[in-house]
Amino acid sequence: MKTFEITGYLFENLPLTEEDVLLTEQLLKKYPWSPHLNMLMLRHKKKYEHTEFSKLLSKTAFLVNDRRQLYSFLYSDELVKQHQEQFNPEKDTPKKKNNRQHPSKIEEHKEKIRKFIEEEPGIKIERNYQNTQDFAEKSTEENYGIVSETLAKIYASQGKSDMAIEIYKQLILKYPEKSSYFAAQIKNLQSNE
Repeated sequence: MKTFEITGYLFENLPLTEEDVLLTEQLLKKYPWSPHLNMLMLRHKKKYEHTEFSKLLSKTAFLVNDRRQLYSFLYSDELVKQHQEQFNPEKDTPKKKNNRQHPSKIEEHKEKIRKFIEEEPGIKIERNYQNTQDFAEKSTEENYGIVSETLAKIYASQGKSDMAIEIYKQLILKYPEKSSYFAAQIKNLQSNE
């Protein structure tokens, strides 16, 4: 099977003969990662509702750059039929509703737009705004809601042993199974003071 034959099978939607199927299977054994050969086999297996279709579909979807193209390649016949049914001129088409608005509503909208442009609304910024909240002071406050052994070790390394002891006490309550370890850490910190 030559390159131009594969192209013909792919883009002209030509059916594979038994000989072509065998040749394609041989080529797939030699080139298992070829998206084009996998696409050919996939379409063939779909056409004859082969049991390996879903397995090969997964593999081919992985190999193909654009899955939308794979979908349109596999279902092009069905898409054409749907398109023809949807836009069949023989079918009775319901009359379209008139989407035009009543002239008074149009004038009403024009009036709102004109008024908006005349008023030139904007966001007013108060220039003399002063914030009385001190964020620097708030950032230095201790938050004992979040406690961890690592935080206690950091406080101990910084020389803040009283804070480290406080965290270890909270950790004893939080993790009673490690209370003897935390008590030893507290004792160690108290002896170093």
